[in-house]
Amino acid sequence: MPTGIVRSFNVKSGFGFIRPDDGSKDLFVHSGAVKRAGLKPLQENQKISYDVRSELDGRRSAVDLKAVQAVEGFATPTPPAASNTSS
Repeated sequence: MPTGIVRSFNVKSGFGFIRPDDGSKDLFVHSGAVKRAGLKPLQENQKISYDVRSELDGRRSAVDLKAVQAVEGFATPTPPAASNTSS
């Protein structure tokens, strides 16, 4: 899974950009992808792993986001504990 750094993310506009670690062009990231990943709004310089989806208009978007590293003062989400329902 590729990784990159959040270059910018505007909560009001609902989108931002990730700068891939491999030096390729910045990727668009929509707030819906952030929400589906269970993340809080992205922070500048936050390290993210993602998959790339090619849109119909030729743009590339980051999807299936995962926080690799938290920015100071910003915690990564904790997965919910598995429930044990043995009978």
